[in-house]
Amino acid sequence: LAPSFKGSIKIPPHTTRYIVSLSRQPLIKWKFLSKALESILKVQSPPTDFTILKQVLPQDLGILWKLLPMVESSSVPQKNLQDECPLTPALLYLCLKYMEHQIQKTGTVLSVSRQRWSILIYMEQEKQHPVDKLLSEIREESGLSWNVI
Repeated sequence: LAPSFKGSIKIPPHTTRYIVSLSRQPLIKWKFLSKALESILKVQSPPTDFTILKQVLPQDLGILWKLLPMVESSSVPQKNLQDECPLTPALLYLCLKYMEHQIQKTGTVLSVSRQRWSILIYMEQEKQHPVDKLLSEIREESGLSWNVI
């Protein structure tokens, strides 16, 4: 199935298209999740896509802030997010939005699909190497696994 992406985006001519699709039960490094959570605080006016986080994490965000320091110092550097956990979709979407923000710094055009846990990237040919390098760095930093189509 192709990811469903909402909205229209302006696609530059002569672009390469990537679809980065997260695995279904991803492992995630706590430090990366902490960075993604901290990125929420830096957003002056959160995009409308963040309303899911307001609905799912109204008080749980405070709980996560209390838990993250404890688990960061534990001997387990990453956590397997389970499908059954109600926070998993919101946390993965948060990570996708954080990844989107990092990739946008290269000047590429992207869209995130919350339903498919995917990022659609359109890039000019000369930006392919920097984007590939950045995706590799994010994979190493986050511990997440994904497929690139």
